[in-house]
Amino acid sequence: MVFARVLLLLLSFSSLSDSPAFSQQGRNAVSLGIWFGHYEAGGSSRGAGQCERNPGNNPLWTRFNDWTPWFRVNTDDDWGGCIFQFGILDPYDAYPGLSMSVDFQYWRGGDKPGQNPSPSDLMQCPNPGVRDVPRTQQTRNVSSRIFLDMDSRLGGCQLTFMLEGAPSLKLQIEMYPDDEDVWQCPSNPIQNTPRLFQASAGNPVTIIFDTDNRYGGCMVRFRLGD
Repeated sequence: MVFARVLLLLLSFSSLSDSPAFSQQGRNAVSLGIWFGHYEAGGSSRGAGQCERNPGNNPLWTRFNDWTPWFRVNTDDDWGGCIFQFGILDPYDAYPGLSMSVDFQYWRGGDKPGQNPSPSDLMQCPNPGVRDVPRTQQTRNVSSRIFLDMDSRLGGCQLTFMLEGAPSLKLQIEMYPDDEDVWQCPSNPIQNTPRLFQASAGNPVTIIFDTDNRYGGCMVRFRLGD
């Protein structure tokens, strides 16, 4: 009798989990996590104004189909730089095949044609490579650090976002420069006018930062949804 009741409960849950209402509930429970802040060796707060956002708690988890707050990347010749880390919380396993990654690389830029980057230039993006973004059901984990330290050296840094395994899912990014030196944000050199970028399965998207000691920085925000 007890076995029969347990079997009935399992069958009922299986039927519920296959229903459109449950599927929508599962998708709505998905959230995108981002850790963003300043980093300087030794933990110093010198140069913390290069990395701004509101609210300031870390990591920040944003609901499915909602935009994150704006993040301001304004690294220059001051101390340290900015860190991004990303995670996905999927408590109902609504996207079991989903994988997301971020490829972080140096960007050569176009400000000094014919000049090859030096080892010092490359250190503006000191830990390049692909980061797998964890998708978890309970613990709120984030990827390893992406350390942006752009300044007056040649070039900048680029982030390429890739999604696989979930055809209906999209990662949207808006970005704009907030002052007159718009080419610090080469992906969208139009002051105070957000441009939309979108990554989906098989369609990666790249954003570029080349901030230095010129006026202003780059504003960027993210949305994970369908």
